[in-house]
Amino acid sequence: MRKHVATQLLRFVRMAIWGRAEDSAALTDAEWKAVLDEAKRQSVQGLVCEAVSQLDKALMPPVALRITLLAESDAVQKRSAHVEKVAEQLTAAFSGRGLNPVIQKGTSVACFYPNPHARRSGDVDLYFPEAEFESARKMAENAGVTVNDAPDGSINYIWNDVTVEHHRRYYDCLASFEDVPVPSAEATMLLLSSHILKHAIGVGIGLKQFCDIALACRALDGQYDAASYLTHLRAAGMMRWERMLETFLEEYMGVERRYLPALSAGMKRLDASRLLAIVLEGGNFGHYNPARHLDAPQQRRKRNTFIFFVKRAPFALRVSPREWFHTVGCLVRGNLSH
Repeated sequence: MRKHVATQLLRFVRMAIWGRAEDSAALTDAEWKAVLDEAKRQSVQGLVCEAVSQLDKALMPPVALRITLLAESDAVQKRSAHVEKVAEQLTAAFSGRGLNPVIQKGTSVACFYPNPHARRSGDVDLYFPEAEFESARKMAENAGVTVNDAPDGSINYIWNDVTVEHHRRYYDCLASFEDVPVPSAEATMLLLSSHILKHAIGVGIGLKQFCDIALACRALDGQYDAASYLTHLRAAGMMRWERMLETFLEEYMGVERRYLPALSAGMKRLDASRLLAIVLEGGNFGHYNPARHLDAPQQRRKRNTFIFFVKRAPFALRVSPREWFHTVGCLVRGNLSH
């Protein structure tokens, strides 16, 4: 049943992000409920709603489930529009003071979607060059918000009901890729790949992030040097990871090989079934994995996060051992000093 649900969900997601129909069989009421429950776990219910609208009437879910899905999709779209507005307001405010914020992920990749607001938005992540970081922090404090420090050196606060994070580093990996301009198409691709890797080798990663990079592969094709991109990944020890990621994107997300730098260059695919298992295990950022205990005291949550990284070691050591050791080291140092 679980495999069947995953197959159906992936089919609907592909229909939504590429805007093209796929052969679909009629689902039972129980199967529909399971698919919609998994869509919520993966934070792609807005996309599934887009796909359902393409189905013949006879293949649509029962009326009650359809109403629930429409209500959830409407909430997703309203929230995404609100987060987008907050991101625009903040970047305008910081830019007006001579700072140079760069939106990471989120609304900066939503524009790649056929319907940007169908992508469920979460936080607003802003990168500031090191020389501007403290100035940006003071602006936030002077605006009257409570600014919190995180173990990784970032800060966060709530602005207009949206969590905002300021980051000192653009990439979620050991490498800094200093010769790649930020922002740029290549920087975006490196960020999305390294971001998925960081969570895949730790607490978990959901389907939404694969939608982001799948659409980015096509939208940014020809806007960056693929050879340079692969050279940077090879130097960072992330080439095996990239091969697995691209295999996942081709096999499960329907990305054409010509948009995948490593595979289109003739590199071999790497079995991505374990990566799919990680996606299905805990949903969006692993939040639905019972072992995470998100309501537990802070120290227990930190311990559980470390345990997740230990359990992911066999997978991580296969795709990018350098990143695993770096991330675990950062976790230990950050939590000991925070």
